[in-house]
Amino acid sequence: MSCLKKFIRLIGVLSALCLAFAVGIPPTNAEDASYEGFKSVRASGALSLHFNEKSGAVIIRNGENGSEWRTTSENFDMDESIKPNIKMNYDSQLIIKYADQSGNIYELSSAAFCVKKGGLTSEKITDGVRASYYFPKCKITVPVDYTLNGNEFTASVIIKDIKEEDSSYRLTGWALLPYFNAGGKQENGFLFVPDGCGAIINFNNGKSAYKTYKQYIYGRDGAIDITAASGHTENALLPVFGTSAPKGSSVAVITSGESRCSVNARVTSATEGYNSVYTEFIYRDSTMASFNDKSWNKKEVRVFENSAPELDKLSVTYFLLEPAAGYTDMALCYQNYLVKSGVLNEKTTKGYYPLFVNAYGSVNAVKHILGFPVKSEIALTKYTDAVNILKELKAAGADSTVLKYNSWIKGGPEGKIPLKAAASGVLGGKSGLKKLTGYLKDNGINGYFDINITDMYKSRLGYIKTMDSAKMLNQSPVIKYQYSLSTLQKKETDAFWYLLNPVKVNKAASKIAASLKKSGVSGVSCDTLGTQLYSSYNEKGMDRVSTQALFEKSLEELKNSAGSMLLSAPNAYALKYADEISSLPTQSSGYGITDYAVPFYQTVIHGFIPYAMEPANKTGDFEKSVLTALETGSSLQLEVIARNSDKIDNTQFYTLYADMYGEWTEKAAKAYKEISGVLKSVSNAKIKEHTVLSDGVRRTAYDNGVTVTVNYNDSEAEVSGEKIPAMGYTVNGGKGQ
Repeated sequence: MSCLKKFIRLIGVLSALCLAFAVGIPPTNAEDASYEGFKSVRASGALSLHFNEKSGAVIIRNGENGSEWRTTSENFDMDESIKPNIKMNYDSQLIIKYADQSGNIYELSSAAFCVKKGGLTSEKITDGVRASYYFPKCKITVPVDYTLNGNEFTASVIIKDIKEEDSSYRLTGWALLPYFNAGGKQENGFLFVPDGCGAIINFNNGKSAYKTYKQYIYGRDGAIDITAASGHTENALLPVFGTSAPKGSSVAVITSGESRCSVNARVTSATEGYNSVYTEFIYRDSTMASFNDKSWNKKEVRVFENSAPELDKLSVTYFLLEPAAGYTDMALCYQNYLVKSGVLNEKTTKGYYPLFVNAYGSVNAVKHILGFPVKSEIALTKYTDAVNILKELKAAGADSTVLKYNSWIKGGPEGKIPLKAAASGVLGGKSGLKKLTGYLKDNGINGYFDINITDMYKSRLGYIKTMDSAKMLNQSPVIKYQYSLSTLQKKETDAFWYLLNPVKVNKAASKIAASLKKSGVSGVSCDTLGTQLYSSYNEKGMDRVSTQALFEKSLEELKNSAGSMLLSAPNAYALKYADEISSLPTQSSGYGITDYAVPFYQTVIHGFIPYAMEPANKTGDFEKSVLTALETGSSLQLEVIARNSDKIDNTQFYTLYADMYGEWTEKAAKAYKEISGVLKSVSNAKIKEHTVLSDGVRRTAYDNGVTVTVNYNDSEAEVSGEKIPAMGYTVNGGKGQ
């Protein structure tokens, strides 16, 4: 070959390489054999999206630093200890669930039952590719769009284009990208799950004996019958999960359809080769229903939701982060997403750090009239009591407070669905309420009065328990029970309630919103609308997606009428309506597979929305809760009643027996004075880093330079030469201490 030809060939090779790297497409030489079979379908800055038409696998690559994210791990089939049928899942982008005519549910992986059967087709779409997965065994087609924009990789199942060609089989759900960015047995990293405040599952933590983590976003659907409680667990309040891995990290946000999803996670074991976290979608929900056959033998059948959800698509957006990113990086990324989406706005101010007071007005309890037991409304905290509590706290040193007032409306907590903001006579009537709201206004105290328009204990015109309740899949009314703390079984002899049809909830919200302006109330809380999401199966289009839209509309109406709103541990869909938040969990459920809890939720909202932790006088360790407030940037909260603690046995408020405010006023005010200087100094700052330094020692750093280090241990700790006292804390970079 002549020198000229060699030179021309060299120029051609170099040009091709430059072009490839310019759009982030990896060269296809022997050194990049792991990209064999992949085609570039989208370039976005330094990132590029690659799709394998034969397997359906996806790779996103950063052409500048070599970071990459795969839906199928490289060399997934090399581990000979893993069974072949499990390995097929590793190469699957979709694992569907379907039911036959007998109600039996089966799983099919896309690798074994679609790709291997010739069922995968694909086509170019704007910003990416659409992969259609056809499963011949059940004749179901599920289309998935993969797109890339900036650092956002989105996988969307297009629900309107799902096809079910055989009436003998019904699609019930699917796991989407179950091994995206999964970590192998030899890798270091962790999984983040949205359990309570947030929890970490370390790669290869040796906890495979515990069940796979599975938690429903916003809790289980309230219209699905539950025979027994599962013990104390926190809810998954945010539709987010993440993976920190050596080649590239990600935080995923379920941006559409989250109320019908769960987050699942697993770690490596003798039968599982990867650490992974992913979402599973409920396409048709189901429950077991009992009936008697002709011989009066009791039988159970599985009952399914008839129609598909009123939803265009299920979408999960993976924000692609640097290798080995921390959970704070994930939280700040999610924070940025919420800001851009208009959900988060800065509602806190410099130096604002109140003590939250969570008071209960009345309870429906049995009292004897002329010797006969009668269930009546009994005062626990009268309007004047609330004023006195706030005055005593102020005198003791709590110079800033927030009042959340529960069960204040006429009839008590087991009354009719409230359509008017009517003052309770046993609490002091209109004049008493006026004095309370006047005191709040005169002293600059934010007061929020809770309104429950979902739980029906009694019927009223237009709101009949049996007719206007939400319906379960078997078409019976949704009835909710209290559960025994010892047995976790239903307490069927105690007061129970019906869940109001979501359409009627919205109508009730409009009615009571109209009356709020006349009541003198300038703030409301709506706990159940922000935390209790349920379907109603008695009409088409009333699944949790539709209910969520109605609840958001109701929250907006109530807030606009009252002026401001407090929500207790709200689900993500309610965040934009919250001016303040109470009872935000500072712990996770403590599932065996998780390693430790982290203040993910707090990191997301600090500096945007003021928030309080769980009531400190209910934690069992008041001193520890003070340290937790410092670590998480939370306000302290006090749960109180003022009288009749002997009347609450066998009522829904039986846990308030130790909440007599006189026992806690001095203690709460003292703790507030101790830490308020520190937390006032960071009230409108953002958390920039949270670190677990060692067992029981944690550090929170703010973007204004203040750093708080907390030691939960009974002995002194030392970190980088700094000594932190036993059950104590240190503050650097700030004045208040």
